[in-house]
Amino acid sequence: MYQTIKIFPPLLGAMLSIEQVPDIVFSEKIVGDGIAIDPLNNHIFAPVTGMVKSVHKAKHAITVTSSDGFDILIHIGLDTVNLDGNGFKIFVSDGDKVSVGDILGEFDMDYVVQRAKTLISPMVLLDLKPDEYKVNILHYTFTQLDAPIIELQKLGDINIDVEKSQKNKLSYSELITITNIHGIHARPAAILSAKAKEFNGDVLLEKNGKLANLKSVVALLGLAVNMGDKVRIHAQTLQQIKELANILNNLVDEKEKLPHSTIAKMQSNVGNIDGNKYYGISASVGIASGKPHILNKINFAIKETSTEHEAQKNKFL
Repeated sequence: MYQTIKIFPPLLGAMLSIEQVPDIVFSEKIVGDGIAIDPLNNHIFAPVTGMVKSVHKAKHAITVTSSDGFDILIHIGLDTVNLDGNGFKIFVSDGDKVSVGDILGEFDMDYVVQRAKTLISPMVLLDLKPDEYKVNILHYTFTQLDAPIIELQKLGDINIDVEKSQKNKLSYSELITITNIHGIHARPAAILSAKAKEFNGDVLLEKNGKLANLKSVVALLGLAVNMGDKVRIHAQTLQQIKELANILNNLVDEKEKLPHSTIAKMQSNVGNIDGNKYYGISASVGIASGKPHILNKINFAIKETSTEHEAQKNKFL
């Protein structure tokens, strides 16, 4: 008889399938299988009893290792790595023990939703193998803290440990400097892992003498590779190294986007009751100077119906 493991929601909100996440890294399960939640509450809860494996420096993602030995990534919103931790408060640190339902942190929903691509938040089971675990998603309209949303049937053991002795058996690259502004976080880790899984044999990434399995998203996140870090790829062939190095050299995160509600402030020599300031919606990022002009509202006489069909068409030309 197989062991059944229950996983509870990390957020309270509307439950979605992982395929509904508007990011192919999650929707196509490149990172792993799981679910997504559109939150209605700002607290982040532990989905299992275990240990906090890592808290991303941008505070938007937490990885928890269950007492049964598998890892769960909680990723609040999309493109939230660009917020650099603003809007998030995390109450736990790497290595902390947690019980299911414990509050791991919270986030400012208004602040994040104005600056993120979406608040839809994936919860992903990392590096699970089909022959070791069977995933059963329990679908609800809204999540409840006391109702599990995933049941895992454990079929075997996972072992993704990398022995340092493997290093000597592989070819390796020159040192590669990471230029991506947010380093290797969940999305680039998933892309690298997907490519590495195409290759036979061991594929490793080295940082400061520490090795991680490139086929494991968890292991890559555990290396905590940041912008400016120097890494080395170890693989069976030079062609494999070349393909992975090309991905590393071309990792690009979009810089933080200004929210649609950003207010553009213009200084003018024409005074008004608000102290020589006029307000509007910014059209693009940057600085502009010039004389502001106020356009008076024009009233149009609009006929809802007309028999002058050709004349009406000509007005659109």
